[in-house]
Amino acid sequence: MPESLREPTLDEQTDAREAALKKAAAAAEAEPTISEDLRSVVEANGGRLERFGSRLKTVGSLIRKILKTIVEDDTTADEAASEIGDAIRYTVVLDEQAYWANGTRIIEALQKAGYTLDEASPGWKRFGYKGRNVKFVTPNGQQFEVQIHTQASLDAAEKCHPLYEEWRLTSTTPERKAELTSLQERIFAAVPVPDDVELVD
Repeated sequence: MPESLREPTLDEQTDAREAALKKAAAAAEAEPTISEDLRSVVEANGGRLERFGSRLKTVGSLIRKILKTIVEDDTTADEAASEIGDAIRYTVVLDEQAYWANGTRIIEALQKAGYTLDEASPGWKRFGYKGRNVKFVTPNGQQFEVQIHTQASLDAAEKCHPLYEEWRLTSTTPERKAELTSLQERIFAAVPVPDDVELVD
């Protein structure tokens, strides 16, 4: 955490763990049905699921995210937990040809299956991260995220992940952050943009 932010209290740490356990339990209960529905519509539209083994955020990761929000936003553990929309997250890979159109068909099929579209990328960013991130809510209120990639954009995201992890460390200097940002931008800039993708700023 930045030096200007306080450390979480012991009570906050306890509350964060309890909130994370509840969040993880709710996600684990909802996941099998979501996974079955998603796999069906993805395969029907020529895609495949990747990183399926990491579809559920770990309790440790949830705790860290909740504590960060508690300190930064001066909020409660339950409120912080409610802001986490990717306790369940999926990675879909589609061919570059008709990438956006097939992704849209997957989104529409999930909506027809009863999932509410909560948030969606309007296109690929002109600079930096390449990918289509979509957030849904189940009829029971469980949030989940779907990242839709080409193989090249997923490969770039994998290469950039350790750079991002270093970037977000509080011990990373501003100069190093700038260098890491530049490195990530160069990696993503090399990703071929499918013909039907709109670039947005």
